[in-house]
Amino acid sequence: MSKSDKGGLVLTATHPGVDVTPLVDGDNVSWIPRILAGDDQGQYGACAMFTMANWVEIMTGRAISDTDVIDLYLETLERCHLPENSGLRFSQAFDAAVFAHWIPGNKGLVAVRDLTTLVDGPIFAGYAVTDAWARVSTQGCLDHDPSLTLVSGHHAVLVIGKGVLSHLDGGPYVWIENSWSWKWGWNGIGVMEDALHRKTCKELWAIV
Repeated sequence: MSKSDKGGLVLTATHPGVDVTPLVDGDNVSWIPRILAGDDQGQYGACAMFTMANWVEIMTGRAISDTDVIDLYLETLERCHLPENSGLRFSQAFDAAVFAHWIPGNKGLVAVRDLTTLVDGPIFAGYAVTDAWARVSTQGCLDHDPSLTLVSGHHAVLVIGKGVLSHLDGGPYVWIENSWSWKWGWNGIGVMEDALHRKTCKELWAIV
């Protein structure tokens, strides 16, 4: 079953309605069983808007198509008098999602310092994009070579997990849901060592 009009993959077929709980095992937290992966923002600067749609899908079970996300992004650019293909701040994307009734008006967007609140919901993250993003493996692993430090831009994604993997050395790891289509990483999901996350993450936000 496909979620998006760009060939996205559904990684979960059921949602438990208002009973929104992640998989938790000690310090490991995962929202991955609830995501609808494979979003594709194309050439639009709509990554922050896609993070809002991804949060809604995880927390409510509502599927939002790529077309609906891009339409809201374009409407927001016009409403905010922003240049064509501008990127949005998380606050602008959040306000648009509330305006579109994706997110209830009694919710707020707050800055957070770390991933502690991931157990309460996915976290919005703004990263400096390095070569590691272009060299992601088919298993979703971002290349952790410390020499890959050339920053080519900034990008918004949703943090959907953290923890350790018993079959891999290193870690802990951070999992993200991206909007560069299901061909990026593992069906649109990436994973990086916490050290890379800390080095390249510039901002974190949560909905409360």
